[in-house]
Amino acid sequence: MAWLHTWFGLVLGFVLMAAFFFGALSVFDREIDRWSIP
Repeated sequence: MAWLHTWFGLVLGFVLMAAFFFGALSVFDREIDRWSIP
């Protein structure tokens, strides 16, 4: 069961990391647009 717990934790961690990253991108959308335009 340790291998299942390890892999489930890793997969869930990567999914949550992606969700938080893209959520932060959606919150700061205007700031990122303003920063990227020269």
